[in-house]
Amino acid sequence: MPDSQTYFEQLLANGFSPLPISRHLYPTDRPGFGKAPGVYGGVDPETGAVRWFLLKEWQHYCAAPASIHKAHAWGRMINAHGGGIGVACGYRNLIAIDVDHEALIEPIRKVLPTFMVARRGKKGFAAYYRGAEVWPTKAYDDADGRRLLDFLAGGSQTVLPPTVHKDTGLPYEWITERTLLDTSIDQLPTLTQADKDAIEAVLKTFGWQDKPKHQPSPVPAPARSSWHSDVADQFAFIDEVNAAALANLPAWVEGLNLPKGHWQGQAFRGVAWWRNSGSGRDTAARAANLSISPSGIKDFGANEGYTPTKVVKYALRLSWPEASDWLCSRLGIAPPAPISLRNGSKDARKPLPEARGAVRSVIADFFDAVPAAIAARRCYDNERTLARMGEGRFPLWVPAMPICVLKVETGVGKSHELAEVVSVLERPAAIFVPSHDLAEQTAAGLRARGVSIEVYRGFEQRDPLSPDQKMCRNGPAYEAARALGVSIRSTICERRIEGILRRCPLADECGAERQRKLRPRHWVLPAAMLTLPRPDFIPEFDALVIDESFIGNCVAKTIKIPLADLVGPVDGSCYSVAERAALQRGRQHLLEACLESERQGGWLLRAELNHRALDGDHAGYLALLERRRIDDSDLTPGMTPAALRNAAKKRGVANKLAGMLADLWNEIELFRLEDHDSSGRIRIDGSEIILTRLTPVHRDWHIPTLALDATPPPDTRLIDMAFGAPDGTAQIAADVLAQWPKHIAVRQYLGAPVSKNKLGLRPGQKLAKQNVRDIVRHVQMRAAEAAPDRIGLIGEKPLLDVIRDDLPANVSPLHFGKLAGLNNMQDVAGLIVVGRNMPWHSTMEYDAGVWLGRPVAPTGFEKVRAKIGERNVSVDRHRDPTVDALRWLITEGGLLQAVGRLRPHRRAAPCWLEIINDVALDLPGLVAADWKAPGALAVMMAAGLVLENSRHVGLVFGLKKHQAEQAATSGASSCPDFSKRVLHREIWTSAPNTAHTNLTDNRSRPKTCRIRYRKAGARNRINNGVLLPHVMTGGPAAVRELLETKLGTKLAVLEIERARAMDTAYGRSIFANAARLIEEVASEKDDAAATVERAVD
Repeated sequence: MPDSQTYFEQLLANGFSPLPISRHLYPTDRPGFGKAPGVYGGVDPETGAVRWFLLKEWQHYCAAPASIHKAHAWGRMINAHGGGIGVACGYRNLIAIDVDHEALIEPIRKVLPTFMVARRGKKGFAAYYRGAEVWPTKAYDDADGRRLLDFLAGGSQTVLPPTVHKDTGLPYEWITERTLLDTSIDQLPTLTQADKDAIEAVLKTFGWQDKPKHQPSPVPAPARSSWHSDVADQFAFIDEVNAAALANLPAWVEGLNLPKGHWQGQAFRGVAWWRNSGSGRDTAARAANLSISPSGIKDFGANEGYTPTKVVKYALRLSWPEASDWLCSRLGIAPPAPISLRNGSKDARKPLPEARGAVRSVIADFFDAVPAAIAARRCYDNERTLARMGEGRFPLWVPAMPICVLKVETGVGKSHELAEVVSVLERPAAIFVPSHDLAEQTAAGLRARGVSIEVYRGFEQRDPLSPDQKMCRNGPAYEAARALGVSIRSTICERRIEGILRRCPLADECGAERQRKLRPRHWVLPAAMLTLPRPDFIPEFDALVIDESFIGNCVAKTIKIPLADLVGPVDGSCYSVAERAALQRGRQHLLEACLESERQGGWLLRAELNHRALDGDHAGYLALLERRRIDDSDLTPGMTPAALRNAAKKRGVANKLAGMLADLWNEIELFRLEDHDSSGRIRIDGSEIILTRLTPVHRDWHIPTLALDATPPPDTRLIDMAFGAPDGTAQIAADVLAQWPKHIAVRQYLGAPVSKNKLGLRPGQKLAKQNVRDIVRHVQMRAAEAAPDRIGLIGEKPLLDVIRDDLPANVSPLHFGKLAGLNNMQDVAGLIVVGRNMPWHSTMEYDAGVWLGRPVAPTGFEKVRAKIGERNVSVDRHRDPTVDALRWLITEGGLLQAVGRLRPHRRAAPCWLEIINDVALDLPGLVAADWKAPGALAVMMAAGLVLENSRHVGLVFGLKKHQAEQAATSGASSCPDFSKRVLHREIWTSAPNTAHTNLTDNRSRPKTCRIRYRKAGARNRINNGVLLPHVMTGGPAAVRELLETKLGTKLAVLEIERARAMDTAYGRSIFANAARLIEEVASEKDDAAATVERAVD
C-alpha cells in the first residue's frame, strides 16, 4: 500500500475529512468491523492476537477534520500495522451514493448526475457528490429487508482505495480517471433534491417503500388539558413563528451578523461563534458549520439542531423574550401575551375567616355525602355476591368512590378545620399524612379534643412506650424476612408448623403485637401505606382523608433485570414438566422481544409481544409461576441470628430475582390490557431490562376520599391514575386562597446564581465559592437587621450543607422536600427562599411515561413568556401536560410549600419574604428586582460593626485588596433593597406603610448603638460608627479588642451609647457617611484605573 501519510495529507488539502479504517475487530466476533474507523491497540498478551479498537466518537470528524498532526499519526500507524483509509461524509456536504445491488447499477446511473469520482469494492460502485442541501444518512431496503442503496451523509463514512476489502481480500479500486486525491470537494458535481427524488423513484420500482420497516407508531400527541391550555397556546405560537422564520429566511438571517455568513443555494451558512471550537480555533479560522435552510437549522460542528428563536438568542445575546420579539418584528408577527400565573388557582382571595369557613364547609359536605357512597358500594357488593350464587344478574357498573380534592393555601388552617369536623364524626375514618412525625402531631391534636384515635406504626418505627426500642423487637428476624421478600407476620411472628402454632419469643413485649390489640375509632397512617393492603387487624373505614401530597408514593423504585437472567434452564422443584417448559419458553420469547425492541429504540413494543403470542393472560400466568419460586420455608419464629443470616444468604438472591421477574410479567400483563404501541415502564438498555412500575392506591383504600393539599397536581388526571379511577373522578371541590395582610412585603430577586450548576453543587463540580459567599453574605445581612429576632432560610439541601456553619445563630434553615406540615417558622421576622428544585427534563419525561404507561416525546423543556411582578421573563414549560404537571409539583409546588412556612395570613406585625430565583409565582404584591451581589457593607453588618472611616474598614474587615470593588457593589448605585436601605435614612424615618410595593418600610429596623473611637496619638481624630449589639454581643470589650487588634494600636477613646440609636440624627448620619465614603473609594478606584489607562495609551 502506498504511503498513507501522503494520502491523509492530500485528502485534507482537498477539503475532505480522512479517517483510519481498522483491519479487524478485537475481539473478532463483533460484526461490521473491518470497515469501521479504528486504531491499532497492540498485541493481546494472552493470545498474541493483534488488537484494533473502534475509533471513539469518530462521527465528530463529519463536522470538522482532524488536525494535520493527527492525520500524520494515523498514516504512520497504517504504514506500520496495516488498516485502511476512509473519509467522513457530511463534512462540507460530502455525499456518497453506494450501490451494491447489481440490477440497480444501470438504472441509478441513468438518473444520477455524471459522476467525476467513483470507486468499487466487492461489487457495485460508490459515487461522490457535494450536496446542495443538508440531508441525513439513509439506508434504502426492499420489502424483504435486502439493502438496495446507501445514501451516505453526515454521521457516516466511506472506505477508499487502496484499502483491502475484508471479504474479497482485494483492494478497493477507483473506477474513474479522477480520484479524491486529485479532486477537491468544490470540484465534485452537485447533487440536488431533484436528483435525490429521482433516485428514490427508481428505488420504489425495486420494492423500496417510504416507511421504514418495523417503524413503531409515533408517540401520540399530548391531550390538551384545561390547566395547560395557555401554555399549549404559547407553544403553538412558537411553532408558528419558527415555521414562518424558516419559510422566510431572507427576512432575518443576515441580521444575525454571523461570521463568514453567506448564502449557499437556499441555505445560509455561518460560524456558530457562541460555542467553543472543538479544535481550539479562533472564530476567523473556523468553518461555517452552521447551516440555516428551509428544512431546518443544524450546527454540524457540534451535531446540534436549533430553532430560529434559539439561533437568534445566541447569535444576538438576547433573552428568550427578546429573541422572540426580535424575530416577530422581522417577520411582522405580533408577540403573544404572557401565560397566566395562577399557580393552578382560579378563585379570588378571601378574608381569612371566610377562607376558613369555606374549608370547613367543604369538609363537612364531604362527610355528609359519605353514607350515600358507601351504601351504593355495598349494594353493588351484595348484587355481585348474589349473582355468583346464581340469584340475579351481575351489576353492569361499579360505583366509583368520590375523590374530593380541597385545594387550600398553606397556613389557612385546613388541619384545624379537619380536626373540628373529625372530633364529632361518628363514622370511622383513616387519615393519611406524609410522615410519622406529622401523624403523631395529628393524633395528639385530635386526642386533645377527646377523639379515639391511634397512629399506625410499622415494624421499624419507634415504640411509643419504649422509645429506645423499635416496634419489632426481633431485628435480625425482621431483616431476614425482608431480605427474602416474604411476609413478616406469617414467617417470623407466628407460624403453624405440623399443626403447632409457634410464636416469636419476644411477642409478649413486642410493640407490633401490642398494636394489633388496639381498637380506636380512627387511625392516622403514613401516606406510604396507601399503596399497600390495609393491615388485617384494622377494620374497614367509611372515609379516607389524605392530608398533603401522596402521589409520589405511587411510582415504585426502579429495578434492573439482566437479560442474561432470562437465559438458561428454569430452576425450582416447584414446577411440573409442563410448567417448567412454559416458563422457559415464555422467557425465551420475552428475551427475543426485548432484543428486537432495544434495536428499535429501547421501549418494549407491543408488536414484538404480538409476534411471539405473549398476551396478557399468558403474562399473568407466567407471573404466578415466577412468584411460586419465592421460598419462605427456611424461616420459623425463634431462630437464632446466625440461622436467620444463613437462611437469607441461602435463598435471598433467588427470591429477589423471582420477585423481580414476577413484577415484570405483571407489568407486561397490564401493558397488554392498555392500548399503547410501546410501554413507558419497561425499557431495554443494552443488556438490562429497566422496570419502573406504577403502584396505585391499593383497592383496600378505594372508599370515599377527601384530599387536602396546598399544592395538588394541577392536572387532576394524576390523582385519577393514582387511584386507578376513570378520568374525571377526582374533582376540585374548592380552591381556597386567603388574603395576605398588607404589611407582608414580598420581593423576588431575578438573575441570582442559585442553580446547582452556578453554585458548583453537582457531583464532580468544583464549588463556586464567590457565588456561595454572596448568598451567605446576603443572609448574614438580613439576619443582622433582624437580630435578635429569628429569620428563616429555605434552600436546597446541598447548599445548606455547605453554608450551615457560616449562618448566624438567629437563622433557622430548612431544605426543600421536607416542609409539609412544619410550623416552626410562623413567628420569624422574615423568610429567605434561595433557589428551587428543578428536575431534569429527561427525568420528568421518564416519570410521565410511567404514569401514562407509554413513552412521552423527549422534547425537553422550552421557554415561554411569563411575568414576575411587572417584569417579562421566560420560564420553563413542557409541551406534554403530564410532564409539566410533574415538573410543577416539584418546582412551583415546592416553592409554594416553602413560602407557606411563613404563615403570612396570620401575621399581625410586619414581616417580609424574599425569593431568590427566577421561578414565576403568583403571590400578593410581589415586586421583582435584579440580583446584585452584596459588598463591603454586608461584611460589616455580618460582623455587627459599621465603620465610617474607609481605611479602617479595610483593616478591620480584611477588605484592603478588594475594598474598591466591593464598595462599588455596596454604594448608592447598587441594589436598592438592602445596601441603600441600611445606609440611607428612610429606614429610620419612614412610618409603616400599607403599600406592598415598598419593601423597605415593612422591615424591622436594625437595633443599633452609636460609637465614637480614637486611636492613641495626638494627631488622630475621632471616628464614628454604629454597633449592632445583637450581632456583636461582647459589648465594649469585644469592640475594643477587635479595633485594637486590627488597627494595630491602642484606642485612646471608645464611647458606646447605652441607649439604642434607632432613629437618631446621629445614627442616620453615620450610615449616610458610610455610604458616601464607600462611593468615594469606588470613584477613587475608577479614577486610578483611568489614569493607568491614559498612561498606557
